[in-house]
Amino acid sequence: PSASPSASSGRDALARMLKRVVARNPRARYYQGLHDVAATLALQCGFAVAEVVLTRLLRGHLRDCVAGDGVEPVLETLRLLPHLVAVADPELHRAVFPDRSSFAADAAARRRGDAGAGRAKED
Repeated sequence: PSASPSASSGRDALARMLKRVVARNPRARYYQGLHDVAATLALQCGFAVAEVVLTRLLRGHLRDCVAGDGVEPVLETLRLLPHLVAVADPELHRAVFPDRSSFAADAAARRRGDAGAGRAKED
């Protein structure tokens, strides 16, 4: 089935927006899924605002994804997730990462201000 004219023009507008944003950010490279981010922004904010927001995301939150260095920098950042969740919400951490409960215990102790939290035991 062929796409309707409005769907086709929307895809063309999205492609033009992505090309402009990536062209203005020389360190940025397109990656699979960036169009999903852009389309969501465009649907929620309109194309003009979406372009501004996407530009800020490329320079901030998505900078590792668009750096063109492969997936390793993104995976390195994702490895921080269990610790960040443990600090922010130890209960959620225990539910989501049950085999890493020491993160949650250490984070809870630090939040309470317990002395020695997170230190390795000396033999």
